[in-house]
Amino acid sequence: MVESCEKAGAWILSQARLAEREGRTGQWSMGRIAGFEVMCEAHEQQFRTSDKRKPEVVSSIYLDTPAGEIEVETDRETRPLGLISRIEHAALRLDSDLAETRRSLDEAQRRLPAYRAREGLPFAEADDLAAKCAELSALDAALAAEGKEKEAALKSATANDDTASAVAEKIEQVA
Repeated sequence: MVESCEKAGAWILSQARLAEREGRTGQWSMGRIAGFEVMCEAHEQQFRTSDKRKPEVVSSIYLDTPAGEIEVETDRETRPLGLISRIEHAALRLDSDLAETRRSLDEAQRRLPAYRAREGLPFAEADDLAAKCAELSALDAALAAEGKEKEAALKSATANDDTASAVAEKIEQVA
């Protein structure tokens, strides 16, 4: 067990970066922080350099929680204490996310009886909806007809252009 946050962060970062440098792929447990497994996953990713595709191993660090994986963002500038801070922050957010989800569930359960009471009742605006749907269908039909008219006019104009260019070619051949 590592006692220092800085040492723990340095070790996790070094293992992730070592996997990238050595080209190792896989998934490893880095230990536990705040009661959750800290995992490192390394996989190949294609990068385009000049005209060649070069596979490169990239790693990611995440918390493995019962709610799923929570990725902890890292980059080349991430420092050991910063990594541990991000991991702890992600773990602490779980409590607030759980509380928010419970509030949302309570609210949905509170509204459910009112929704169930309206089940099977006719839609109050059904007549208005039917009128608007009929109006929409009429507009769609009018637009389709207008589009066909424009297409026919364009074909007619194009046909005249072809005829005119054919006549011009014949006149050039005679001259």
